[in-house]
Amino acid sequence: MKPFPHFLTTRPLAALATCFAASALIAPRTASAQTAAPTAKAKPNVLFIISDDLNTDLGVYGHPIAKTPNIDRLAARGVRFDQAYCQFPVCNPSRASFLSGLRPETVRVMDNQTTMRENRPETVYLPQMFRNNGYFVANAGKTFHYVYDDKPSWDISESGNGPKIESLSTLLRPTDGQLPPNVSRGKAQSGQDIFWAKVDLPDEKMGDGIISRRVADWMEEGSKSAKPWFLAAGFRKPHMPLNVPRKYFDLYPLDKITYPVEPPAHLAALPPIARRQATSIVPLEDRERREAMQAYYASISFMDAQVGVLLERMDRLKLWDNTIVVFFSDHGFQLGEHGGLWQKMVMFQESARVPLIIAAPGAKAGAVSPAVVELLDIYPTLAQLTNLKAPPELEGTSLVPLLSEPNREWKKAAFSVVTRGQLLGRSVNTARFRYTEWDEGRQGVELYDHASDPREYKNLAGDPARAATIAEMKRLMREARISTITTAIKPNTEKKAVAAPKAPRNEE
Repeated sequence: MKPFPHFLTTRPLAALATCFAASALIAPRTASAQTAAPTAKAKPNVLFIISDDLNTDLGVYGHPIAKTPNIDRLAARGVRFDQAYCQFPVCNPSRASFLSGLRPETVRVMDNQTTMRENRPETVYLPQMFRNNGYFVANAGKTFHYVYDDKPSWDISESGNGPKIESLSTLLRPTDGQLPPNVSRGKAQSGQDIFWAKVDLPDEKMGDGIISRRVADWMEEGSKSAKPWFLAAGFRKPHMPLNVPRKYFDLYPLDKITYPVEPPAHLAALPPIARRQATSIVPLEDRERREAMQAYYASISFMDAQVGVLLERMDRLKLWDNTIVVFFSDHGFQLGEHGGLWQKMVMFQESARVPLIIAAPGAKAGAVSPAVVELLDIYPTLAQLTNLKAPPELEGTSLVPLLSEPNREWKKAAFSVVTRGQLLGRSVNTARFRYTEWDEGRQGVELYDHASDPREYKNLAGDPARAATIAEMKRLMREARISTITTAIKPNTEKKAVAAPKAPRNEE
């Protein structure tokens, strides 16, 4: 795994005020933005917080030991979605999807190598919509897939390509075999790249610590301006390598970390392709698995502390009455489940289900919505909340009605896709079931009843008593594919032929 160069350059605060003023020359200002006073903005601000590789192991999602007080505090201000799903369980395709509001097969990004405008150059991505409508739009960290940052979308983007303050290669792979004095390192002993490091550095010297403080400073400057803002904080953790300050490891004693004992028979009922992924299967011994889980939880708590930096600035600047805050992850993460699966690229709940919290003026505080929702719903939601005209081809559904009525009737299903070389696995999640077809069923089918089997240990696809359920899931999947095909073939998007999917690399 290549080290991710996410450490940012410094930008004096005085220069940021100039950026807010100069951005008016980059994107046209609306009439309301021209006349509004700094203390009474015509349009709400948006704080867009993304975590990388985060599953639902959070306090507010009921995890027994996760320490995430800041994410929990944000959820107390808004609506937490209990059944939110990504559209592709790997980074670049997922981000291309939720930032375009289109499904992966529509936006035509199905791997980590395809650039986001390669097949649909005229797509208006989410931050670009805000920039086109007079917002100051800035990004720190990993919002778009970090190699492919999108220049039309930002007034300022510090996506991680600047000089490094500290080198991950130095921290985690010292060429002389000697660790620096401020680092202790762990690695799974199976050849798999599961690295972790206990670093004796303060938060503000770490990449995500720099990101949170950069965005907080932009919020400070933005609070003095009449111009509304859209600010993205793209946190890298808990993506591997799991290098965070030592104090976060100390929150999780190894003897407190447990994992379920899986029935070995459940693996025999799985199609082999369901467990095949870009990274190898790693059945770790007990202590090593708990050490790796400790490092993952430590990374979550470190990231949570950076969310706290943003929320504290929101409190101090009194921004809650006119700011929409969205927190979510691009996809989930496996921690050794299903016979040793680590990371992502599979359709199990640990990979496909994600946290999603929206706090907005008027939203029901501390509510939990059981509605089945998708990450591509975020784009139309933010467009409606800010009264902006979204592109007509969006495939998501605005979640605004759920912010005031979290328990109302909602759409029936969420859809995800993943590649296996040139083949596809397609999955549909309803409130109760997950159904997956590999290569349109030719290489296997899965059905799980989450009401009785939330960990997906019993594949019911071969049970004749479930024939009606499978027929309904097939119908939902067919309707979603027809909708996707119709969107994908619109004449104004046919700029070039679609290349065959490339095998995803796990280098994010």
